[in-house]
Amino acid sequence: MGVAYLLFGGLTVLVMGGCLLDLSWRVPLLEGSMAAQLRRSAETIRGAPLD
Repeated sequence: MGVAYLLFGGLTVLVMGGCLLDLSWRVPLLEGSMAAQLRRSAETIRGAPLD
């Protein structure tokens, strides 16, 4: 029974590590796309032509 808990704990650590790694890759991409969208919105409000 102890081996099952150890295996389950190890798999949990691997899954959580993978999720955190994936999140650390996605956050800069999301920040960049949100900044670009805000820039386009601000230009549209000022009357700049749309692309």
